[in-house]
Amino acid sequence: MSADIQSFKTYPNARQSQQEQLRKNIVNAACSVLIEEGIEALTVRNIAHKLECSTKIVYSLFGSKEKLVNEMFVEGCRILTETISRIVPGDDPKEYLLGIGEAYWGFSNDNSSYFRFMFGGGLQGFKPDENSIKETAFALSQVTEALRRYSAEGKVEAIDPLITAQMLWSSLHGVLHLAISGHFTDETRVKKLYDNNLKHMIQSLLLR
Repeated sequence: MSADIQSFKTYPNARQSQQEQLRKNIVNAACSVLIEEGIEALTVRNIAHKLECSTKIVYSLFGSKEKLVNEMFVEGCRILTETISRIVPGDDPKEYLLGIGEAYWGFSNDNSSYFRFMFGGGLQGFKPDENSIKETAFALSQVTEALRRYSAEGKVEAIDPLITAQMLWSSLHGVLHLAISGHFTDETRVKKLYDNNLKHMIQSLLLR
């Protein structure tokens, strides 16, 4: 009886797979440092310490701290997209947009380190590359498509759904950014301001 043939990868494919796994592990460790210790602690030395390896290994796989941070930005976008995706557009645009507002509030609070890192200018000198910015746009595209549908159904006024989605995001983001910058310190008042802002924006869009 012949033995079962075990699956295998060619050496180049196995090496690439190993490299990808190592890179993912480093990104996870960097995200762990960010969440547990804050933006100020996000150094290659601290990431290497978390991994119990030398900084040389981190640099050999990413080339620079900036490229590693870009990967972290993409991971933050993935979390944001996943958060937004949980809100499924139904027949009522008001209910959907309120849900989106709550989801974004939840993302900013549950992932405050990511939020500060991605949108709050918390990491001095970091600017995401073009591909990373596209990841952010993908999360927004879900809201854009929902607005396009609601507009076609005559439920909201959104001549340009993308601009409308960007206006909504900018309005909500402005409150959150002022809060993390220390301009608003009372969280209860921040939430009230955020909710009122959201409701006014939605009301201005509704046609019926």
